[in-house]
Amino acid sequence: PLGSGNAEGSKFMGAIEHDGFLKFENILLDQVASISARVASAGAGGTIEIHRTAVDGPILGSGAVKVNGSWEEFYEIVIDLEASSGRDDIFILFKNAENRGGLMNVDSFHFR
Repeated sequence: PLGSGNAEGSKFMGAIEHDGFLKFENILLDQVASISARVASAGAGGTIEIHRTAVDGPILGSGAVKVNGSWEEFYEIVIDLEASSGRDDIFILFKNAENRGGLMNVDSFHFR
């Protein structure tokens, strides 16, 4: 994690590249209708995809991260998810096949 006074908890995840991902284990999907993300991009921007079970598992939703010209001026996007039930692992993938590096920084995710 990198440091910034603009980030929640003063830390954020940076240097995100195409096909990078985060895994959240054993999420009760019945209680998650959307995921909000605080993001910033002075680079390429891209898409955040939410997958169930595995990095190539069913896609539950996606959202665009637009370039806002700053690596530390975070803004919120909300990714609505398809209704799901049970417990499963959630994979958050970062995508931009055309510009594979320097996509975005992520401050936080909130399961809603």
